[in-house]
Amino acid sequence: QKYDPEAKDPYLSGALATVLWELSLLQKHHDETVSGMASNILSMANLNATQNPVQLSSSNPLEAYKDLSMGRELSKPTHKVSQTLKCKRKRRSKEFVALSTDVLEKADCTVGEDELREKLQSHFAVLRGISENERLRTELNHALSSINMYKEYKKQKKASKKSKKAAKA
Repeated sequence: QKYDPEAKDPYLSGALATVLWELSLLQKHHDETVSGMASNILSMANLNATQNPVQLSSSNPLEAYKDLSMGRELSKPTHKVSQTLKCKRKRRSKEFVALSTDVLEKADCTVGEDELREKLQSHFAVLRGISENERLRTELNHALSSINMYKEYKKQKKASKKSKKAAKA
């Protein structure tokens, strides 16, 4: 059954079939953690901390990068890749550049907690400002459309009064 986002009944939309199909594809993924997680979800296994294939640690980003290095992440898949996929990957590879661990180690990644908190606060203040600006702009557009509708109403009312006077005369 194909996914139909326009279906009136969500149970008849085919969304579950689509999710299961995508999970079955992820089960064949070349990365062991991805395929393991998809297998666990498909088997409806109860995941607890010991079963979780993705280890979440409290290490800093540089250590996490070393643990899940790009060399291991970008290893070649064991199954044969079609020609069209190779072409797509070539096109995408021009847009994405993976940094080596040497470059990351040389970079100054020591950011104080206070500095990080300050940067995040300023970033989210900007985001709040943007959302507030969008809300105010929406209100302004609504008010302007109401004013324009009122002006149009007045014009029509004047025109109808003139036509009534002309009809009486």
